[in-house]
Amino acid sequence: MIAPVASPVVLSWLERGQTTQQINDLTGRTKVWEGVVTESRPLPNVVLGSGMSNDAFNGLPIDDSWLAIYQDQGLFGDAVMAAMLLVLLLVAATRPRGPARAVALFLIVYCIPASITETGLGQANPYMLDLFVAASLLVSSPRHRQLRLAA
Repeated sequence: MIAPVASPVVLSWLERGQTTQQINDLTGRTKVWEGVVTESRPLPNVVLGSGMSNDAFNGLPIDDSWLAIYQDQGLFGDAVMAAMLLVLLLVAATRPRGPARAVALFLIVYCIPASITETGLGQANPYMLDLFVAASLLVSSPRHRQLRLAA
């Protein structure tokens, strides 16, 4: 009932002064992403990347962790990051319910969609810190393991 009345206000807020073309291009991000993917590079650079950069392509920010990792660390870096996220999700799924598991799942799931529109999973920054905190919450302490074995 409220949706038809509120939709113009919500759409206006979401547009934030951008044209339809800018919204479709994600404010130019897709042009940079296309440039990173279509850039001609030798096979070793495709597999292992071309080294650490400032997450920019031709002076424009990449704004995508997966493409920034691809540029810096190649397909190998993307595979390692995907495996790390998958392992964290699987470990979290096997832990008993509780606050530590809930916070860890929140941090992991928060980082996954954020990695699409922001850089950061491939270098030391708050997103990587979030994943380290999630991993530390999923590791059981030695005392906790002793209590589990005794029970």
